[in-house]
Amino acid sequence: LISAGFDCLAGDPLGSFTLTPADLHGMTREVMDVASRHCGDRLVGILEGGYEPGGVGSGVVAVIRALAGLPLP
Repeated sequence: LISAGFDCLAGDPLGSFTLTPADLHGMTREVMDVASRHCGDRLVGILEGGYEPGGVGSGVVAVIRALAGLPLP
C-alpha cells in the first residue's frame, strides 16, 4: 500500500522536507520490488496530498513513471 503524500517534496510550505521527484521514483521502485517478492506484484496507491501544486504534479508523474517501468526524463 502506497500512501502517496507529496508534502515531503522540497518547496512544500507545510512539509519542510527536501525529497525530490527522483527520490519518489526510486522509493516507488523499491516498494514495487518488495511487492514483487512478497505479494504477487499487487500494489495499491492512494493520493493523499501536498500543498505546492507544481511539486504535487511532478511527484505524481515520478510515481506513475516508476509504476509504468519508465525512467524519469
